[in-house]
Amino acid sequence: MKIGHPINQLTAAAIRSLIPRYRRYTDFNRLGLFRGIIESQKLNLKEKLELRDLGKATFTKYYDFLVVKDPHTWGKLENLGKTHTRQEEIDNWRKIQEKQQEILSRKRFGHRNFGVNSRHDCGHDDCKFNNYMTKPKHPYSYGSEIWFKQDTNKYNKKEQRLARNKEKRQRAWLEEDNWS
Repeated sequence: MKIGHPINQLTAAAIRSLIPRYRRYTDFNRLGLFRGIIESQKLNLKEKLELRDLGKATFTKYYDFLVVKDPHTWGKLENLGKTHTRQEEIDNWRKIQEKQQEILSRKRFGHRNFGVNSRHDCGHDDCKFNNYMTKPKHPYSYGSEIWFKQDTNKYNKKEQRLARNKEKRQRAWLEEDNWS
């Protein structure tokens, strides 16, 4: 069975009846549900909050991982109906990063290439690779993996090691010249 319409075009009653029976629909998409709640023009704020809570209760594990998979959607859902100053938005993003870091350290994945971070996004509108899925560490990924302040730059460490070795060789050469 198929839903037949985008979720953002459905009414609150239709979405409310759809969520408990989501397994019956072959084209049901949990991310589409949460994005549809945000984008819907047919729902008022009270209905959006009610549907968000129903979705959170039904898809608890998915909603918890949504902060890693699509942090923008998760942030919009968490702050639905609230207005924030610029500083509050910065604090919210810091909390999102902390939550992402906690989830990724708990799950111990070998990479950080999830959801919106797994697609090519170099910032150029005319790029032919825009929205292509990329593998972790692929040249076209353009550093789109999740990154935290505590992370170290392994390339910088390699350069530092090479510079130290060069410095040692120069020092050894100078010491040889002084004693001979």
